[in-house]
Amino acid sequence: MAEGGIRVPLAIYYPGVTKKVVFAKPQCRLLDFFPTFMEIATGKKYKNKELDGESIMPLLKGKKMKERNLYLFRAYNTDQYAAIINGDWKLIKYHSGKYQLYNLRDDISETTDLQNVYPERFEKMKKKI
Repeated sequence: MAEGGIRVPLAIYYPGVTKKVVFAKPQCRLLDFFPTFMEIATGKKYKNKELDGESIMPLLKGKKMKERNLYLFRAYNTDQYAAIINGDWKLIKYHSGKYQLYNLRDDISETTDLQNVYPERFEKMKKKI
């Protein structure tokens, strides 16, 4: 769940759409590629409530995407098992009941747990995970 293991650079060039190479920020996920490709292929926004992905065409066109929660889940044998990313913030949940809250803009290496510094943000994200 650490950024060093899940954050991978993504650069996209789409002739006739992107004016330059686009670096995906905010973050996107592999799940976002299918709706993006469907929108490219059909010319229509792909809508499927059962798919947890969102087209990144706005990014390719130089526009902003609305802020959203990105959910992560780890199914193999480890104490860390779920996380939520919202903007610059990331909350990690452990099987043991432990939580960690990080501000990724200020602490990309996830060295300082901020759940006691920002209790309102912690509680808000905890409800969503």
